[in-house]
Amino acid sequence: MNVSPQELLDPTYAFRVAEALEETSCPPGRLVLEITETTLIPDERGRDATRALEALKALGISIFLDDFGSGYSSLERLAELPVDGVKLGQAFTQRLGIPPDPQSPPARVVGAVLALAQALGLQAIAEGIEDETILLYLKNLGFPLGQGYLLGRPDRL
Repeated sequence: MNVSPQELLDPTYAFRVAEALEETSCPPGRLVLEITETTLIPDERGRDATRALEALKALGISIFLDDFGSGYSSLERLAELPVDGVKLGQAFTQRLGIPPDPQSPPARVVGAVLALAQALGLQAIAEGIEDETILLYLKNLGFPLGQGYLLGRPDRL
């Protein structure tokens, strides 16, 4: 579920999420919240958002950085954030080409993001998978998770 910066800055947000989990009997470990890098800019608002994330993680909820690499990526900051994983932005997977050339700059960036996630003990998800060739390339590269129209279209609630 995507979370906006405004939601994370609401001091009651973690409490409201906990209430919703209880009301729906949803185990916290089944909920994954996605936030953008811009939510966590290292200023006062970013520190408030980080505190909210820490409260959500304490509930047992997983947190992923969405569209990683397309915003204000700071490797120093990434190592400190209370997140469980990163989602490689679809702009990266769309630049791989068909078939992907492992020596191309886009392919090297994709591999580097995966290696970085693994080095930090984070899960990695590749977004924007719309072609079988790209899916196979990303699987062989080592991405454990993927998202995109090839795998399933989003459902309306």
